[in-house]
Amino acid sequence: MRHHSFGTRVYLPFIQIILTALLVITSAFGQTVTTIHNFGANEQSQVPIEFWRELLADNQGNLYGTTFFGGSSSLGTVFELSPPAVSGGSWTETVLHTFVGGSNDGANPGGKLVVDSAGNLYGATYSGGQRGVGTVYELTPPSTSRGSWTENVLYQFTGPGGLNPGSGLLLDALGNLYGSTEGGGSCNNAGIIFELSPPSVSGAAWTETILHNFRGGCHGNVDGSVPVGDLTFSKSGAILGATFWGGTLGIGTVFEITPPPAGQTQWGGRIIYSFEGPTDGYHPLGGVITDHAGNLYGTTQNGGTSSACPSFEGCGTVF
Repeated sequence: MRHHSFGTRVYLPFIQIILTALLVITSAFGQTVTTIHNFGANEQSQVPIEFWRELLADNQGNLYGTTFFGGSSSLGTVFELSPPAVSGGSWTETVLHTFVGGSNDGANPGGKLVVDSAGNLYGATYSGGQRGVGTVYELTPPSTSRGSWTENVLYQFTGPGGLNPGSGLLLDALGNLYGSTEGGGSCNNAGIIFELSPPSVSGAAWTETILHNFRGGCHGNVDGSVPVGDLTFSKSGAILGATFWGGTLGIGTVFEITPPPAGQTQWGGRIIYSFEGPTDGYHPLGGVITDHAGNLYGTTQNGGTSSACPSFEGCGTVF
């Protein structure tokens, strides 16, 4: 596995983190980075680095994202950044939803958003809901230009069916949502991959199906544990991702969850790669992405060959 080791590590304080959204303009002579928005302490702040995810862009150039903390209840927000009408002008931030927690709302959204053909946004919260262990929600755009977005909590996690979803969601052509939870499941609280299917009748409950229970080292199995980071689809419809723990040495894996064969219902699961550390890294954190050739790319929090970081930890790798 080819990789790149980082030579320096930047530690960002857990408290008073200021998020900056970046617009990167690439030219033949290099890259220019322009700050398009600075979040303030009363808006979106104090976001732990493990919950930073990519932004979602629409065809008008608006950007959508989430913050783990901030907002009027300090439990996170969904925001929109609109480009200026005049080149060089200021981008405009709009908070589409402020999470309040409790039994009727989620709290602490993590992971990237997905959007359907009608412009509805879908995401997951790490906590909140009736059991306090996370939700999946939908945000519906307003019918008028000055109206408010409407939140609908589609599913509340209970523990055995997964707890604390930390990844973004995937959306298929039939409207089914897919994601992962860092805990819960049937074995050692190692997490799950889930599918949420929309109801046949509007307003009815969504249905959760557990596609894979991660087992870690439970009952002698060698499997991943604690899936983190965003998932991705392969060309064949498999779900690809990474686990922070588990694998042959217990320091993380890259996995594939495959759809069932025709006429069957059981999804398959396998480890694509078990990290060996320290050279190839350990504890993959940011999920994986794939290119047109099917190659996977990701990052690890620790490991690598750089001497700039403590030998027991390492500066991390890109693989």
